[in-house]
Amino acid sequence: DLSYADMGDGNQGIAEDYSVKLLGNEAVDDTECFKIELSPKAGTDSPYDKVIAYVSEDEYRYLKIEYFEAGANIKTMTLSDYRKVGTTWYPYYMEMKSNIKDSKTVIETDTMIFNSPKVQNRLFSTAYLENLR
Repeated sequence: DLSYADMGDGNQGIAEDYSVKLLGNEAVDDTECFKIELSPKAGTDSPYDKVIAYVSEDEYRYLKIEYFEAGANIKTMTLSDYRKVGTTWYPYYMEMKSNIKDSKTVIETDTMIFNSPKVQNRLFSTAYLENLR
């Protein structure tokens, strides 16, 4: 249900690979949202033909993202339970539901800690990750 590409492009952001178009406004769970269409720019390697994102008008939070292939909505991500960590709000609940098979993936966060001394840079090196096999 959930792919690596669905988790984002790190610090580059979506503007690098997608053209953005405001489609209008629509409510998601009684919250007014901007309905935004993202289409891959020519020459980019995008896994989807288009993506439609629903971003809350009041706090600019993603509430729902629909992913399309060959004109069909193949899966939908919902994001909720936003909590403030430092100065930034993060969704503590994410659900990706397949619209072509009976399955879903849920990511539920209990605690979020940034810059923890327990997480060392060496844990993310290629050599370390290859030795995990």
